Amino acid sequence: MAFLQELATNKEKLLKFFLSDATLVQLLSNKDDVSVPALGLRYTQVFPYHWLSETITEEKSYLCFAITVPRVVSSVIKDIQLDVWLFSHDGIMRTPNGPRIDLIAAAIDSLLNGSTEFGFGKVELNNTRVIKPAKDFYGYQLTYTVQDFNRFCSRI
Repeated sequence: MAFLQELATNKEKLLKFFLSDATLVQLLSNKDDVSVPALGLRYTQVFPYHWLSETITEEKSYLCFAITVPRVVSSVIKDIQLDVWLFSHDGIMRTPNGPRIDLIAAAIDSLLNGSTEFGFGKVELNNTRVIKPAKDFYGYQLTYTVQDFNRFCSRI
């Protein structure tokens, strides 16, 4: 069975990672003048779990993510899957540089794809899906994978 302590620590690390990127914070907050880390977005627009309110109506952008272990390869190695859901209200979708969700997806991918911060390999983008989580909201689900240690070496 996999040791899962990393799930909570990696979620907190990812939360701070996302909230420390000025480009991503500008896109999420719809403000040009931001200070990072933007910890005020935690649990208001950025959630370390698959969040969605059924009564969501505000013209905002949201970022949610979850970490799972879809496969344990051996007692030493496990696969880590990171799912990122990003969505914006149609009222703020259009920007001078393209659809807001495309820009948010590109900012997230720039941070994650190829990163060596979340396992012993490089984080790889596996797929993307279009989502429509609520009325007037559109977005993407991005799925990344990386391999990590299943057990700490001293406990094998």
